[in-house]
Amino acid sequence: MDPLIQREFYDLVSEVNRAGSTFFISSHVLPEIERMCHRVGILKEGRLIVTEEIETLKKRAVRSLEIQFAAEVKAADLQGIKGVRELQVEGNIAHCKVEGSLDALIKKISKYEVINLITQEADLEQVFLDYYKKDKNVA
Repeated sequence: MDPLIQREFYDLVSEVNRAGSTFFISSHVLPEIERMCHRVGILKEGRLIVTEEIETLKKRAVRSLEIQFAAEVKAADLQGIKGVRELQVEGNIAHCKVEGSLDALIKKISKYEVINLITQEADLEQVFLDYYKKDKNVA
């Protein structure tokens, strides 16, 4: 859609939503879906594998973090933290992926002086890809 028609479509969808109506839309343009919808269903091979609010899915999704400490940290000191995946430590900077809550990680790193913490939240596309990977690994 051209930008003017697209904006008009978004406005119409928002109006219908505010009126309390439910509508179904099918699209592979996930940023559009994320902008317009509160709940999504993800289909794979004709089966519905999840239906949930977008924000709930994003909170459970894997997010990337970069933690900058005031001093060098040992990777071994950050091992075994609940939800932490793919941990890499280089000097005073740690990169990791966290699935679910950040609570255990925050408690662990609070023992150190943290200079900066950058988190990249998952978007709907990442949530979608994560579900496809999970489902593929189960099969």
